[in-house]
Amino acid sequence: MTSKKMTNKSRLFLITGATGNIGARLTVDLLRNDPCVRVILLVRGKDDYSAWSRVMGILKSVGCGNLPLDWQSRVIVLAGDISEKQLGFSGGRLY
Repeated sequence: MTSKKMTNKSRLFLITGATGNIGARLTVDLLRNDPCVRVILLVRGKDDYSAWSRVMGILKSVGCGNLPLDWQSRVIVLAGDISEKQLGFSGGRLY
């Protein structure tokens, strides 16, 4: 994934539960309706790759085809868990 520099108009959202029905639909709606939106998705998984795979699976089922072409460059997927200390991140990854 490449990251673009955020502009002054960019808005950043942290979404937990993005692989659930509501979280996935919220993610799709944010990305579809505002080209300045970037999202960080906190998703359970053993690593970022498996978390990204889970996100891709659910987004395809709720309307990934309707997303703008640049949507992947505006999404950061992090493997983590809100029930864990420091969201399940180890070392300095949280910062």
